[in-house]
Amino acid sequence: MGGPIDARRSPTAVDRLAARRPLTWFEQKLIHLVPDPYPVAGRKVCPSFLQLAGLVAPRHLSRCSSLP
Repeated sequence: MGGPIDARRSPTAVDRLAARRPLTWFEQKLIHLVPDPYPVAGRKVCPSFLQLAGLVAPRHLSRCSSLP
């Protein structure tokens, strides 16, 4: 059985980053407009390449740091 998760009790690195930065920083750095050739041009999105980089980077860095 699960319950609500309180990130303030056991913050992760992502939680600590979010607490250090204002919302405007995330809007300026992570949100992009969809370019014209696409049907949803002008819509604000968080690009998939940023999401993928966020998922892959920790694993990749941990493997690279163990190389001689």
